Amino acid sequence: MEIVIAGGTGFVGNRLTKLLLRSGARVTVLSRSEVKLNDELLQYVKWSPGSKAEKDWSWCIDGAHAVVNLSGAPLSGKRWSRKQKDGILNSRLKATRAIAEAIKKASNPPKVLVSGSAVGYYGNGGEKELTESSPCGKGFLAEVCMRWEAEAHAASGAGTRVCFARTGIVLGREGGMIRQMEMMLRYFVSAKFGNGKQWMPWIHADDEAKAIKFLIDSKGCAGAYNLASPNPVRNLEFSEKLSKYSGRKGLLKPPEALLRAAAGEMAEEMIFTSQRVFPKRLEKAGYRFSYPSIDNALKEIFG
Repeated sequence: MEIVIAGGTGFVGNRLTKLLLRSGARVTVLSRSEVKLNDELLQYVKWSPGSKAEKDWSWCIDGAHAVVNLSGAPLSGKRWSRKQKDGILNSRLKATRAIAEAIKKASNPPKVLVSGSAVGYYGNGGEKELTESSPCGKGFLAEVCMRWEAEAHAASGAGTRVCFARTGIVLGREGGMIRQMEMMLRYFVSAKFGNGKQWMPWIHADDEAKAIKFLIDSKGCAGAYNLASPNPVRNLEFSEKLSKYSGRKGLLKPPEALLRAAAGEMAEEMIFTSQRVFPKRLEKAGYRFSYPSIDNALKEIFG
């Protein structure tokens, strides 16, 4: 089974690549860097969608069983200036559009495209239960996700089954939120943001990779799927559990006004927003989480 991954060198992409290789698949990773390997089951193909210097890479799409699209500029790390927001949006649209066009031109198009999206699709839901049938919300991330999914949907015209992976906060030691909080954890503290009541949709990195593989393998799956634990937690509970399992007993409460001033719009949509997300369609399709609770997830991560 030949599977192509765009964004396969990132946090989630690395996990997924290893999982697919263990299952016996042959994996082609679309990468912006030249990587040479002497490996029969893993190859890297240079790609730079939208670049004038772009070389043909679409040949690896033709005849592949599945394509997984995880491409996109990081959401956090920098304040959202207009330039930063354009980069977040355009990196996703250009990459997804290029993949969809390659699928439509293929003489033997892939059976399935699993394309990245995010729970940001729902905007700030407060206390509402958010499932895959919930409407698109308001805000920058909601717009990004809506347009991102629309680009991927174009591939369905080639007869390819398209799944949207609306992912929550991915937890793992080597990347994502926990890696970003590493400096705070080094100084013996976790953090409560705002009043701590906002809901956090999260997923263990192993479940993220396994759920994507599940969508590849499940012929009846198409459309949107929430890749988030069936047990979302409030920010305060997450912070307390993170302190417990990381061995860092302190709990920091950064001034809300300072965070809003420093991070601006990013703080509103990524720190203080509340998203009580449930993976209804994913569980109904038959997926069973390896780490359904925040306790067993953090216990595995911190050993």
